[in-house]
Amino acid sequence: MEQNSTNITILYDMTSKAISDAIVDDFMKRTRMVETPNGTLRQEMSFLCTPKSINRMITVSEMGRPALLGVVKELEEKFADSDLPLNFNAPDNNAPNRRNIGWMVKFIMGKFGYEPIERTADNDTVTRSAIPNTVSTYFSSAAIYKKTGKVTYTLRPTLAYAAGVNA
Repeated sequence: MEQNSTNITILYDMTSKAISDAIVDDFMKRTRMVETPNGTLRQEMSFLCTPKSINRMITVSEMGRPALLGVVKELEEKFADSDLPLNFNAPDNNAPNRRNIGWMVKFIMGKFGYEPIERTADNDTVTRSAIPNTVSTYFSSAAIYKKTGKVTYTLRPTLAYAAGVNA
């Protein structure tokens, strides 16, 4: 269940949960990232794969903004000081951990037919956009995605209703 700023609650069916679980399992089988003793890698991926997170990443992508922007605040609240920290408290500033989040987002968005936007035909680097420091403490930029590819999964809300409105 997701409640947005306009007090509209979106309920997702169990199929959406099954899709989220399938994406996490697929990622964990394919990744070379090393899981921590506490299972934080799976926890981070599971957070990013919730229907709420996926919906937010797709929504901000449709607005031409970085997908991570939709989830970064809550992601940092949950995992900034975990055993895969996102904070800057290490000699390498934990940059590899933040890059891993980018790879996770790319994997998830790809399942819904989104690919990073390339800058130009002769320059294959990904278009990135700044993430305001009022939104994120540890991420300064992230990739922008557009719907271009093969869609493996779709999320379908089963019900949306306005809170406090009598039907």
